[in-house]
Amino acid sequence: MKHKKQVISFGLIALIIGISLTALLFYVHWETDGKLSVQRGRIDLSDWERQPDRNPVALTGEWEFYWKRLVTDKELREGVKPDLLVTAPKVWNRYRINGKELGGTGFGTYRLHVTGIREGEPLALWIPTFSTAYRIYIDGKLLAANGVVSADEKDGEPEYRLNQVCFTPSGNSFDIIIQVSNYTYARGGMWGTLYLGTPKRIESSRGLLLFRDSFLLGSFFVMAFIYGSLFFFRRREKSHIFFSALCGMVAVRTLLHGSYLFKTFFPFLGFSAIIRTDYMTLYWIPILLGLLFQKLFPDEIHQKALKIFTGYAVFMTALTLLTPVSFFTSLIYGIETMIFIISGYLFARMCAAVSHDRIHAALIMTGGLIVLECCVFDILYQNNIVNAGLLELTPVGFFLMLLGQAHVLAESFAENIRKKEETLLKLQASLEREKKSELKFLKSQIRPHFIHNALNTILSISRKDVPRSQELLVEFSSYLRGCFDFKNPEDLIPIEKELEFIRSYLSIEQARFGDRLQVRYDIDDRSVRIPPLILQPLVENAVIHGIRPKPDGGNILVYVKRAGDGVKIGVMDDGDGIPPGRIEELIAGEESGRGVGIYNITRRLKKIYHISLCIQNRDTGGLDVSMELPLNGGRYNAESNPG
Repeated sequence: MKHKKQVISFGLIALIIGISLTALLFYVHWETDGKLSVQRGRIDLSDWERQPDRNPVALTGEWEFYWKRLVTDKELREGVKPDLLVTAPKVWNRYRINGKELGGTGFGTYRLHVTGIREGEPLALWIPTFSTAYRIYIDGKLLAANGVVSADEKDGEPEYRLNQVCFTPSGNSFDIIIQVSNYTYARGGMWGTLYLGTPKRIESSRGLLLFRDSFLLGSFFVMAFIYGSLFFFRRREKSHIFFSALCGMVAVRTLLHGSYLFKTFFPFLGFSAIIRTDYMTLYWIPILLGLLFQKLFPDEIHQKALKIFTGYAVFMTALTLLTPVSFFTSLIYGIETMIFIISGYLFARMCAAVSHDRIHAALIMTGGLIVLECCVFDILYQNNIVNAGLLELTPVGFFLMLLGQAHVLAESFAENIRKKEETLLKLQASLEREKKSELKFLKSQIRPHFIHNALNTILSISRKDVPRSQELLVEFSSYLRGCFDFKNPEDLIPIEKELEFIRSYLSIEQARFGDRLQVRYDIDDRSVRIPPLILQPLVENAVIHGIRPKPDGGNILVYVKRAGDGVKIGVMDDGDGIPPGRIEELIAGEESGRGVGIYNITRRLKKIYHISLCIQNRDTGGLDVSMELPLNGGRYNAESNPG
């Protein structure tokens, strides 16, 4: 069985790895034509135009760059010369002019000359966010803008959004001029890749991205809600709340990247709030992963390490909320290093969990490894070390991990349900055994010596009074039928049926004892329903232990009296009573002198009505044993009448 589960688990692992690799290859392959690049500020699209299926072209390579100048189309025609040929996309911080690095803040212009296109054919540009503000011109006409570009820091205004624009060149070549300014971020420049293509393909790419992000966003929020609800109803399972928070955090990050859906849901968010939120997700996603893994594998993830990592996240969150954007964004390389450190630690501990054969460890480790791979890939992409097209992989990686975690949850849930079903079945079987045992015990209370004595009495009387012996045989038959004529000791029967049983018993005893045994009945209500054999044993106790020891015999009173909202049922005798200290022993079952069933009756009363049997010595001598039951066979509430 264990081997079969391992085969299934590793089969799922193989499936998830296959899906992730397929997704990775698909997204990287989809990116662009790949054969074209910008060289010395120019790109020739003649070959691209001849292709039947024209993939978007990534405008990457050597762009002309003009520092501290917002160059116009007119100035280009007048022959203005660039300061540098720079690799774009890339931050301009480490560009050097006259041996000096430019730094993060400032303004400048990028220029690219595009040739080899069809005259009059519509084209489209995909423009991600980069730096804090830009203006894009095609042949001198403003095509798109993001924020306010300015040569003066006081007038510059940052913005964070995606742009997609269409245009129709007037000839078979055109210039792309991008004016950029940054006074907010620690890094500046054109760090995002522009894509040029046909409007249909660009729109198709945007639709694909929008579909992916919407699907992932919905999945993350649904899972966050499900796990959050599970934690709400079962708060001992803290892994649920950590996974819910993790899903929520990844959902937020999905909103801020890809198709930038946050602009649809939260159009009021400003640049500063967006950047701060984005950075805080970088701090907390690996921490939440660690907290989740620690709850799943407490013996593998060390609390001390988690406290250190959590302290780091709290500190960085405070720093992000309290310092300017330019300050905490300058720490990005340290933040990324910390992500690698935490991820490496978690991966090492998950390997240890797998080696120790922890349940689900291999599956969860595989999901975590996929997320780690995707995060590494996206960090390389964001630093322009690799080109991943328009689609980041981290949300996809988290979704694949979520599928694995959903399998873990489903299997754990099914296992819990199976165990509870087994427990319920065992409990049901135990109750049935207890019921049968109680029934057997009740029926065993019919003393063989009573039957022997009853038959001897009837036989003796038959020699002198045949009609009387026949009556006693009828009573004895009725008595035996009453003993055996029930299947469940918790079923309620009319009290009249119990009284008939008692009369039959007492008729036989009176035949034995003669005038020494006197019986009276005081019945107010004959509509009461009681459990079977709950009153007759008290009558038998009164006869055996109250009347029989007295040479002159005595009296027994069987009564049913109204008492408030219930009815008081009991048996009185005028025997010698019992010492008060033994009453508790009788009820607790520690005293066997009273023979039949005091403890058993008390146990049944507590089980059915949550009350106890009342035993009192009478002032005039003898014993009064009674119980107060609800009318009409109802059950008392355990909380209101605990007995």
